[in-house]
Amino acid sequence: MIVCSCNVLSDRQIRDVMSERGPRMTSQVYGCLGCSAQCGRCARTIRRIMDQAMATCTGECACCPAAVAREAGGMHDPAHDHAHEHHHSHDHHAHDAHHEHAAHGRSGHAQLAHPHAVHAPD
Repeated sequence: MIVCSCNVLSDRQIRDVMSERGPRMTSQVYGCLGCSAQCGRCARTIRRIMDQAMATCTGECACCPAAVAREAGGMHDPAHDHAHEHHHSHDHHAHDAHHEHAAHGRSGHAQLAHPHAVHAPD
């Protein structure tokens, strides 16, 4: 089935890339297939296909981080090699200090223009 109309990508192509190269992000899937996201409508479907492929992974692929860790002699649970959501906070003050934003304030980030017109409610 065609998953991405812009790049004419099928679910089979995405599954093949997952088993051959083991990308962890949708942008990597596009890159492996020689293209990039266009309209973005397919990103959720591609992520779902990626998640399904990773859920059925046995860690036997040469590109799989679980296989690499095993070969290196590491005792590692393959279930922890796959992408999953992380819910955590960041210390923005430490980030600012590290990247020297503190001297300029965080307002430097806020000066970027929003890509879509933003209208205030009446």
